[in-house]
Amino acid sequence: MIFLLILLLCLELAFIYFTNGKKIVSPSFLGCAMFVFSSVVYALYMNDMYGSDITLKTAVIIVSLIFCLYLGEQFVNKTAFARSGESLEKTKGEIFQKPYTVSNFYIFVLTLVVTGACLVYYFDIYRFSLLLGNTDGIWKMAEYVRHAKNYGTGTLIYSPSTIVSQLTIIAEVLVYYCVYIFTVNLWIHRERCLKFLIPCLGYIFYIVACDSRSYLIRNVTIIAIIMFSILNNSEFKAKTINKKIIKTGLISIVAFFLMFRILGHRTGTSDNYTFVDNIVKYVSSSI
Repeated sequence: MIFLLILLLCLELAFIYFTNGKKIVSPSFLGCAMFVFSSVVYALYMNDMYGSDITLKTAVIIVSLIFCLYLGEQFVNKTAFARSGESLEKTKGEIFQKPYTVSNFYIFVLTLVVTGACLVYYFDIYRFSLLLGNTDGIWKMAEYVRHAKNYGTGTLIYSPSTIVSQLTIIAEVLVYYCVYIFTVNLWIHRERCLKFLIPCLGYIFYIVACDSRSYLIRNVTIIAIIMFSILNNSEFKAKTINKKIIKTGLISIVAFFLMFRILGHRTGTSDNYTFVDNIVKYVSSSI
């Protein structure tokens, strides 16, 4: 049944591509491509890791989901600009008429906010790991927090306070903002201004301290969507946009899996599973 799902998804992917202006920046196309990738990985490791095939119900649900997403996308494309009488194509390029400018003072303030917020989370995690008996230093604090139940603490599980939680959300949003203005200036206006990325360095403290790598999936996904959206609203030709998206996507995937593997050593996950097992688990488990 998994092979039937792959066939149906490939046909659906081709249908979406040719009926949607051959655009890769499309929720339905990206969603369908994701499921094709996940399904192929599932098929390759079905016997070794999962031991069973999927059901017909699963295949129908996935294919139907993608088609509903496609219908919704078509509806939005037809009606989004109906009130103003403008078409979607006419608005491309108008969004980024001028490059973004941010003073050094505000860059400094953003850096302080992001770094400060992430340090609060960093030391909160470290403090909690000490309660669990952490004697291995900061690199292993995430492992103690992740496996809190294994250290005889009963129900003592880390839960950030409202202040810590909100600070980390603010830091994350500011990182996305910095990536956005840097990418717009670089791709649209050919201005490489690395100072916009300086605030992002403070986010490293959050990455090192966090006991789960699921946040990394969210971060990479949102950043990729930001970049793809910028390309989709640019004046580049569709062929150029598709090439940039493929290149950016491949770089993002490679960078993600490398970081994913390295960060797994903090919690011992990468020590217990091979690199291939890690990829298969996170790519195809959703199927």
